[in-house]
Amino acid sequence: MNATSAMGPCPGVITNEIILDPYQNVGQYGGAIFGAGLPALFFLAFCGFNCCRVIYDDEGGCQVVDSWPGFCYRILYTGYFALFTVSLLLQVLAHLMSFAGENTELLFARVLLVLACGCRLCIGVGVAEKLFPNRLWILAWMSSVGLTVGFVAVILEVSDAFGTEDPGEYVEASAVSVAYLWMILSWTLASWKNLKIRPYLKIKVPASIALMAAFWMRALLEPGCGPRGHAECYASCGVGAAGVHHILFGALLLIPHVVLQLLQVERDRDLVAFPRCCGSSTRTQP
Repeated sequence: MNATSAMGPCPGVITNEIILDPYQNVGQYGGAIFGAGLPALFFLAFCGFNCCRVIYDDEGGCQVVDSWPGFCYRILYTGYFALFTVSLLLQVLAHLMSFAGENTELLFARVLLVLACGCRLCIGVGVAEKLFPNRLWILAWMSSVGLTVGFVAVILEVSDAFGTEDPGEYVEASAVSVAYLWMILSWTLASWKNLKIRPYLKIKVPASIALMAAFWMRALLEPGCGPRGHAECYASCGVGAAGVHHILFGALLLIPHVVLQLLQVERDRDLVAFPRCCGSSTRTQP
């Protein structure tokens, strides 16, 4: 049994709630439930919207001539939101139904998150496909798949090796960072060949940095603000109260995605090969 199981209740800092021992009581961090649940609802909406666009394209509303990375891009982007949604919902269930240290739901949530990052890596390869010779982008495909499988293996190994002290948040943050750094690199290279892409980089790059910062912030604060911090009543928590870092995480995760969707920076502008029937549209073709 973890050492924190002998701890009594800890007083909340921001509100007057009493935080019981998370290794013996479930649902002690309302911030964790809110911080994952609200983004999950928005991600579900984004997923449904992208599904509708895939169906619309497939039915000939705008016939996609180049199957990759036109139609397949939308599939990957929809998959990204679908996997992320399920991952967030599993995190909510983990905090509602499981004691701290019982990380089965969190384990599956992290695996799905890495697979979502794999979709991001593949989207980045779609950019590289139009920039480099065939042999090089095939190597990029293999590297993306290898990185995704590798991160999944690391998450499973870390969970098995560390048990209740599982530092899986760092693996999550690393996977997200690799995916978004690859996206930044790909679109920066693309902007050298097409100056029309550069204005969108001013939105995409800060958004990507905010998303990476969200995961690293949660990973760094989890030891002091999460279940392991209960042993000292969260005295080393840098944000004032247990679970608050999950609310900050949810905000940093959700706001960039909402901005990118509203401004259509990713939904349309990221396509590398547009349908020829859309050539007269206002979209910016790299």
